[in-house]
Amino acid sequence: GLVGPLPVELPGGGALVIMLLRELLVGAAIGFLARCVLTGLEFSMEIASQQMGLNLSATIDPLHNAPITPLTSFQRLLVSALFFALGGHHLMMVAMVRSYDVLPLASASVGATGAAIVSQAVAGVVEIGLLAAAPVVVISITVEVVMMTVGRAAPQIPMLLVGYPAKIAAGYFGLVLALQSMPRLTAGALDSFTRMSQRLMVALAGGI
Repeated sequence: GLVGPLPVELPGGGALVIMLLRELLVGAAIGFLARCVLTGLEFSMEIASQQMGLNLSATIDPLHNAPITPLTSFQRLLVSALFFALGGHHLMMVAMVRSYDVLPLASASVGATGAAIVSQAVAGVVEIGLLAAAPVVVISITVEVVMMTVGRAAPQIPMLLVGYPAKIAAGYFGLVLALQSMPRLTAGALDSFTRMSQRLMVALAGGI
């Protein structure tokens, strides 16, 4: 409803199918970029769970039919709330509407530039995940180094019984620090989505 009538002659036969596939390509590309933003932030809790040793408590996610840790489930709900609170759904609608200005109907084409932008979005999933999980990773590695040092200096101390709860407690402290930066990281990821979606539309239109 945000896009006015577009004067276009619909072809028949196979040309109409190709036209529809090109329009589906544009919508799927925008949705894929937005999904990369959410996946990167969710991936951070997978890293945190691995570092804290909580990945053994994974359960089956009914939406994706895959194992998921409780921290990842919590992060998914938090990121979804931040996505809507920061207007991520509005950014997606704006990108869709602007695509009709940059890309006339049936004019989208896949090239090397568009593929490179999609590859950059996939790489951004890992980058966002590492940034969001950085406090937990740093604190967990520090605790492990301390545990190894104490274990070597005092072998009589049962480090498996003492160190494992300490590692989990330190990991939760890192989670508190990580969650404080989550709104800022989500806002930055949405800004990145806006820039990449604009570049992708230009690339699909045959530009640079």
